[in-house]
Amino acid sequence: MTFSHIKYQPPAKDYYTKFKDVPADSWFAPYVSKALELGALSINPDIPLFFPDSPISKIEATKIIMTIEGVPIPYSEDTSPLIFSDVNPKASFSYLIRAAQNSGIYVIKRDKKFLPFNNISRAEAAELVFLAGQYSENGTNAAIVISTGNLFRPVHGF
Repeated sequence: MTFSHIKYQPPAKDYYTKFKDVPADSWFAPYVSKALELGALSINPDIPLFFPDSPISKIEATKIIMTIEGVPIPYSEDTSPLIFSDVNPKASFSYLIRAAQNSGIYVIKRDKKFLPFNNISRAEAAELVFLAGQYSENGTNAAIVISTGNLFRPVHGF
């Protein structure tokens, strides 16, 4: 397993991180190490745990995937409207959701909810990776894509 799209092939060695629950010789240690290096992950010094077997929230997955794919996540005072009815525009993480929305990496749902703290499903993760990859390949706003079952259908505008 590699981050081949960013030309990362971990050398065979142990990868030590400050996460107490990431064994240096574990299969995932090189990827955790690289994600830390890229700024996709951060360590809480008070609780230096990665929780490798725990589910991940949609907001966490979005940040990690966007960072690894090179999608800009500017922290700014942008006040452009959010399309998600469940996200307070003044929330500390709203900048991340705006970046996902502005780059085309979001899923339009009928109820217009982002549900940032819900656990992400494998299907949602696959869609986020796909959309972030589209942005990464194009270097501009990704095609806005609506998930319809197992199909992706590009939409122009929204």
